[in-house]
Amino acid sequence: MIRFRTISAALAGLGLALAAAAPAHAAIASVAPSGFTSQITVTTKADPVRAWRAFFKPQDWWSGSHTYSGDARNLRMDPRAGGCFCERLPRDGAVKHGEVVLVIPDRTIRLSAPLGPLQEMAATAAWTVQIAGAEGGGATITWTYVVTGADPEGWATLSKAVDSVMQEQAQRFAAYVDAPRK
Repeated sequence: MIRFRTISAALAGLGLALAAAAPAHAAIASVAPSGFTSQITVTTKADPVRAWRAFFKPQDWWSGSHTYSGDARNLRMDPRAGGCFCERLPRDGAVKHGEVVLVIPDRTIRLSAPLGPLQEMAATAAWTVQIAGAEGGGATITWTYVVTGADPEGWATLSKAVDSVMQEQAQRFAAYVDAPRK
């Protein structure tokens, strides 16, 4: 089980895990004393309906290195308002990574999801995923992650680490959606 004793330890772990991650079309849209916004766009060859359905299977595309259990197969997400983005932990443990707060089928999902060290900081975070048909076929998926709260460091360092983790997950998601099904 992964345990972070401090936010600094979490950042160090994120940095090591992400050193080789290639960026998606991403940017920290804004950083302020009260929070930050990250926006990531990926495209897939798959149609929006396939992308929509795939999003609700994080156990198949989320990186196990960014879970508490170390195994993405322990993740699940219920595709309904009030649904849980949760992870099973050993000995009947669990973590709620987020709660689904908006579902517009085949188009938009929003979660209240202060991921990783953001929970420890009592930050709030809204993660909105929008799926649209792409010109020439496929889908364009835009992830917007808005975090608010107090960071003694001013969000400059943590916003980059969080953005890198989200970039990695968006890339893994796009690769999963495009992979041929058996």
